[in-house]
Amino acid sequence: MKELKYRQFIDNYNNDISHFEEKETESFRWVFDNIENPSNFLPIYILDEDRKKFDERKNKATSLGYALSLYSTKEGSITRYKKILLDKPKAYLKLGTHVATAIIDGNDGISDLPNKDKHFSLFEYEDVNLAGKYIIVEKIY
Repeated sequence: MKELKYRQFIDNYNNDISHFEEKETESFRWVFDNIENPSNFLPIYILDEDRKKFDERKNKATSLGYALSLYSTKEGSITRYKKILLDKPKAYLKLGTHVATAIIDGNDGISDLPNKDKHFSLFEYEDVNLAGKYIIVEKIY
């Protein structure tokens, strides 16, 4: 059986991820211009410990903090990015400056369905290196 990356942390939360499943789908993610940048494919709670602590204090922390945020369309990705920058103009320093795309599949992990904003989450499997799959398609900042 394939093991989820960050399983030891994911199990600390009670939210149900049983609806997540392996699937093949096109995905879009914000990245920095060097696709090998280690920050490009880290979940928010690994990338930003302060964010995790803030969410825990507000009782908003979930296992989704250990999933990667992806989008099913480039347009959905860019729309959300621009909305975040309206409130936090320096967010690009953490989020990235480009959009990259890849087809993710059952070997990469488990994901949920995209929401109305085209966002979905991917829990990666151990030993998955997504940087090798993604290609940058557009500069957004």
